[in-house]
Amino acid sequence: MEQLGGARHLPVAALAWLGDAYWEFYVRDRLLRTVAASAHRLSYCATGYVSAVAQAAALRAIEDTLTPEEQTVARRGRNHRPSSLPRNVNPIDYAQATAMEVLLGYLHVDGRQKRLAELSDLLFRICEQQIEDKDI
Repeated sequence: MEQLGGARHLPVAALAWLGDAYWEFYVRDRLLRTVAASAHRLSYCATGYVSAVAQAAALRAIEDTLTPEEQTVARRGRNHRPSSLPRNVNPIDYAQATAMEVLLGYLHVDGRQKRLAELSDLLFRICEQQIEDKDI
C-alpha cells in the first residue's frame, strides 16, 4: 500500500472516518472498564457519547483550549460537505461532530498519542457531565 505523506495530506473524509472509529472504540473501552453492565446496557450508554449532538457539544466546550493548528484541522472538518446527512441530525451539529472526528483522526495519524489521549479524556468527561446534566 502506498504511503500518502502524513495527516495533512489525507482527505478530510478519511480523517473523519478514522476519528469516528477511534472515538467509538475509546468510548466503548472506557465504559467497559468503568461501568458494570451487560453489553446491551453498555451499548445504550455509549450512544450518549458518540451521537452527533454529544460530539458537537463536547467540541464546542473545548474549542478555546485547542492549539491554532488543532483549530485549523477542526475548521477543515467543520467545513467539509458530506455527500449525505442523516435525517434526524441538525446539519450544524453534524458539521461540528465531523470536526471533532477529523481532529481525533488527524492526531492519531500524526502520531500525537499523548495529545490524543488528553483530548479524548477531556471530551469524554464533558460528554459524561452533559449526560448527568441531561443536556443532551
